[in-house]
Amino acid sequence: MKFFTLEKAITAAALLFFTFSFSQEKIVIELIVDIENFDETNLSSSCSLKATYSKSGKVIESGDDLVNFTVPAKLDDIIVWEGVALNSDADDIIDIKKIMRANESKIFKSRRNYGKRSAQLTVPKEIVECRIMFSTENKADYKYSIFFKINKGRTTYEIDPKIKVGSTLSRDSDRN
Repeated sequence: MKFFTLEKAITAAALLFFTFSFSQEKIVIELIVDIENFDETNLSSSCSLKATYSKSGKVIESGDDLVNFTVPAKLDDIIVWEGVALNSDADDIIDIKKIMRANESKIFKSRRNYGKRSAQLTVPKEIVECRIMFSTENKADYKYSIFFKINKGRTTYEIDPKIKVGSTLSRDSDRN
């Protein structure tokens, strides 16, 4: 009697694939920088954050509260940070240089995640992409810093929002 057949193996692989592909969400967090009115002494007056969820299409915006901007997420979600220039020429570029953990809550494999040029974007700029590997359930929210540059300048700016990760987190009820 054969316990393992090719048909069972294919069925198991397909089931596993569909389980993971349907549970995963891509969350794009845009750092929007108002180039015309940029104030490096008060980033909240010229920068904002917007998280967009790929499956639901839901959007969360920071307004002028960058520090308390919290993104609800689940294990295995993919987070992408991308810079967007507002009120600017088409040539203005916001590079996300690094995402760095600022507290002891760990959700990604590395403490520091560096920006890489994306071949998928029409404008050559640096983005950071990470998969969530650990939960913040029963822990502090993941506090991190976004390091970014404007038009490849010498100055690096920093903003420090949060991510909340939990297996029981309801995206629909926690997201605006």
